[in-house]
Amino acid sequence: MPATLHATPDKNVSAPNPFLLHDRHSLPGRGGLPEPSVRHRPTGPAERSAVRGQLAGRHGHGIVYRKEPGTTDLYVKIYVGAWEGGRKHGFGVKYYKRGKYVGFWRRDQRSGRGFMWFDSGNFYMGHWLGDRFDGLGTLLEGGTGNLYQGEFRGGQKHGEGLYVHSRTGQIQRGFWTEGVFRAGTLEDCNRNQVLWPTVYPIPEIKLANFPEIFEEWMYQFSKALQN
Repeated sequence: MPATLHATPDKNVSAPNPFLLHDRHSLPGRGGLPEPSVRHRPTGPAERSAVRGQLAGRHGHGIVYRKEPGTTDLYVKIYVGAWEGGRKHGFGVKYYKRGKYVGFWRRDQRSGRGFMWFDSGNFYMGHWLGDRFDGLGTLLEGGTGNLYQGEFRGGQKHGEGLYVHSRTGQIQRGFWTEGVFRAGTLEDCNRNQVLWPTVYPIPEIKLANFPEIFEEWMYQFSKALQN
């Protein structure tokens, strides 16, 4: 299970310049990850406007901090990465109140390849589009240890995939639509090595009278060749 990652105070950060920029362009994080109300202190080569509160000039690489409520000189790092036109764009790391994202951004949204750790214990790695899981990816459920590997669309399992039930040792293979398993197979895997196997194993699917059927098939095939 991946470790839970939280935004933690950077003890080496001193009180920032009094000319702080208030980010009016921060959008609420989708998928249950709201972005905090923040004050920003870009550092590094990132360009910034001389006009207080104007963020359109951010371009390049920079760091954003949030001032801890009730303190005067304690700041928490919430974003490190690339900017373009005042928006997160390119590779960057975002520290949420309930998780951490490492990956690519497009116009302030998680888009492209990325990794996300949630404080619930869940972990996702794969493709993003418009701030949601979209494309090929792997989702590990921290609470159960179950794992899904396959296609996503709009933040849900959608398309072909494989779902591993870690406690029972069963594997689902098939197709999902908007998070619902629609068609496929269920099989036992490592049944003797899991904590809670099902009471009865899934029977093997096979022909009960295979020799007779195969012999009849060979006879009909040979007969067809002679004609």
